[in-house]
Amino acid sequence: MRVQAFRTEVVQWTDLPQEASKGTSGEAKTASYATGKAMMRLVSYSPCYQADHWCTKGHLLLVIEGELVVEEECGTKYVVGAGTSCVLPDSMAAHRVYSIVGALVFIVD
Repeated sequence: MRVQAFRTEVVQWTDLPQEASKGTSGEAKTASYATGKAMMRLVSYSPCYQADHWCTKGHLLLVIEGELVVEEECGTKYVVGAGTSCVLPDSMAAHRVYSIVGALVFIVD
């Protein structure tokens, strides 16, 4: 049996480049870091941000500042405030996010 060796990785988020993307309204700025099979992202959503697409991929997220609303395609909504996590499994219905006040969110895919 082969044991996989892991290495310590320290990520300085402020040193990573940010990619800006427009939503239906507002903007999201994303710094990304891939490690192993996981993708980590630190996303800053502007006030009045709304995603321009529905997503079917699973995510684990932690709202650091502000408030994010996760909306399922069926209309169900989850309000996720600062200090709160949300688990969106791959098997979940399509979802998108929006933020009225803006939010800083750590996401693992």
